[in-house]
Amino acid sequence: MGVLVAIEGIDGAGKHTQTALLADRAVAEGLSVEVLSFPRYGAGLFGAAIGELLAGGLGDPDPRLAGLLFAGDRFEARHVVEAALSSADLVVADRWIASNLAYQSARAPAAQRPHVLSWLHEVEHRVFGLPNAALNVWLDLPVEQAVARLAARVADDRPAEDRYEADRDFLQACRDAYRSLSAGRPDWVCVAVEAPPVAVAEEVWRAVSERLADE
Repeated sequence: MGVLVAIEGIDGAGKHTQTALLADRAVAEGLSVEVLSFPRYGAGLFGAAIGELLAGGLGDPDPRLAGLLFAGDRFEARHVVEAALSSADLVVADRWIASNLAYQSARAPAAQRPHVLSWLHEVEHRVFGLPNAALNVWLDLPVEQAVARLAARVADDRPAEDRYEADRDFLQACRDAYRSLSAGRPDWVCVAVEAPPVAVAEEVWRAVSERLADE
């Protein structure tokens, strides 16, 4: 059975880059690797709805309802995840369940956040039967630097910001949510990503290799 590692963080933190670097390093170390990315924009019913949501086409739904789309996208791909875990030593997910918990709780009023978190946790794990990541790697980046990176993407003719990426206060709330989710958890590691990507990748690999050794 393979080990599921999730790469997490706010938009602009470099999740795609670190996912690729981690996969390359694991292959170089002789491991079989599968890479997954969520949400799966345009793939299946839920992925298509998520694309519409992020473009602003579904208004501003309750965080539980928005979170249900992201959870449903993973549920729709559960057979893919299970097959990857059955065939590979390491499965690297560019975003997993923690993204849903962080982003949707950040959208909720403070008094409602515990309820949103517990509701989505029940949906993801008990109702949809999705597995926990053995390790969540939180790529932590100050919001101002994340915003600068996102602006550079647009300048490089990459896709424009979605509704979540465009809101600095929201990104800060997401960063705070990740901090709260990870606090005191042995299945989390926080990696500061202000260093060059190769240096960050070394720290990520150190954490992942330690977890692999424990499995």
